[in-house]
Amino acid sequence: MNSRKGVYSINSKYYDLNIYYDYTYDSGDWMQPPTNDVDVYKVELNDEDITEFYFDYMSALFDDQVYQFALQDH
Repeated sequence: MNSRKGVYSINSKYYDLNIYYDYTYDSGDWMQPPTNDVDVYKVELNDEDITEFYFDYMSALFDDQVYQFALQDH
């Protein structure tokens, strides 16, 4: 199993949103299929930690985008 950290960023002139994630993957073998997973562990808005707010209210909006970014960045 391999793991790497990354950051999904949205930058505009009004705000900077950084979503830090840990991407884990296993290429599998003849008995196990390949697997991958993305776990968000920290979220910052304009350098302020909003991790709890993200999980309470925003994760449904961004989880798929972060996952797709992690797959492409891999």
